[in-house]
Amino acid sequence: MNTWDLFISHASPDKERFVLPLAEALKDRGVKVWLDKWEISLGASISESISHGLTQSRFGIVVLSEAFFSRAWPKKELAALFASESNGSSRIVPIWYNIEYPEVWQHAPLLADRMAARVDEGIPCIADRVCRLLSHDEKTSDGVTAIELRNLTTKLFPNLPADPFWETQLLADIDIGLYKHISDVERAYLRAKPALDVYAREQPSLFRTGTDFLTKALGFVDLCFQSRHNWSSETRTAFRKHADKVQWNISG
Repeated sequence: MNTWDLFISHASPDKERFVLPLAEALKDRGVKVWLDKWEISLGASISESISHGLTQSRFGIVVLSEAFFSRAWPKKELAALFASESNGSSRIVPIWYNIEYPEVWQHAPLLADRMAARVDEGIPCIADRVCRLLSHDEKTSDGVTAIELRNLTTKLFPNLPADPFWETQLLADIDIGLYKHISDVERAYLRAKPALDVYAREQPSLFRTGTDFLTKALGFVDLCFQSRHNWSSETRTAFRKHADKVQWNISG
């Protein structure tokens, strides 16, 4: 059993203005957070303390910034988190702190296309998103499960891979009151399919996995789900441009 819910990997210059307020917001919501300022005591081995925090945390928040990529320790922590995903699990939760896609792609291309939170969303919103992720990770019976979602993805897109990280984000952001059964997710996809097919022809590079299709389908038909994601500008435009193609009369 993990000691902490979250390990926060960050660069020291980002601590006071963003990382510490985020950690406090998460702590106020009942999340068990590993933060160096709180967990490394005087005289303790820094490397051993960090290693213990990484291995005993369910997820690792990675605050990506210019300072993060210019320092050795954060990059070592990121490498350790990547290594922990070697079994197929998704443990890294990226947050972009005053940084844009080109910088992330340059320094950490494996993170560039992962769904990330952005600092301009505001700390309360980011903290709420993280709490939803933790809640769905704990959920075993109510609502849609990860196995059901994977099976649906394989059924609908047999020639495309699934993306474990995006699956985790999708499950974290859906309303379990609205999507009580996997058939509700499939129905949302069928309603969005005409709009989705047009958009996929326009931007095929944004539809590399079956999970890409399902995530964007929910964005087309569910405004609450749409508001919880940090979509690319192209996808936000597509939601408006192709909204009239959604077939709302599909009921089964």
